[in-house]
Amino acid sequence: DGDALALFTAIENTGATLDEATRIATNNLYIGLKSASLYDKLQAFYPIIGGTAAAHKFNGKNPADTNAAFRLSFLGGWTHSSTGAKPDGITGYANTFYQVDTNGALGDLHISYYSRTNNSGAHIEMGAVGNTSSSGSGQLYIAPNVSGSNFRAVNTTGNYSSVSNLNTAAFFVSSRTSLSSIEFYQNAAQLITDSGLPNSISN
Repeated sequence: DGDALALFTAIENTGATLDEATRIATNNLYIGLKSASLYDKLQAFYPIIGGTAAAHKFNGKNPADTNAAFRLSFLGGWTHSSTGAKPDGITGYANTFYQVDTNGALGDLHISYYSRTNNSGAHIEMGAVGNTSSSGSGQLYIAPNVSGSNFRAVNTTGNYSSVSNLNTAAFFVSSRTSLSSIEFYQNAAQLITDSGLPNSISN
């Protein structure tokens, strides 16, 4: 796939190497996204391959080393390896440079991530929390297990808990399918649909 090749080239230009199994699996990811008519809907996704911070930063949709291309900037404590990128749970986070107010759509947006680690505690696994006042900003995040409760928000000023004690070593998707509905998935299972939600869009 030409877009997979562009990612491989960007990663290898950093000095990182990709083995054949990783190249095949990633190429199949691109082919699968396109055959499922999902690729064109994505603005940013991060394959996290290559084993280094320099390799892991690239947006698979646009592997340019610029903020405008939504490349990752890793800050704080991280461990980068062939199995992924793991923050230290204290200071580690990554800036995507993605701004919901200018890049997103109010009633049509999703956030997702895959984790190999089961966590519980005061952690936002992915996303950003905004001002949750009634006149404030919206939020975009997934926090599957915050001390036993589940929270997620996609362009909404509210926080929602409905499924408790989730194992966070999984693939999670939170998708806003309309101005009043957010669907939440763990791996292939739809866990809940939130309806009648307040909505807001902000950076």
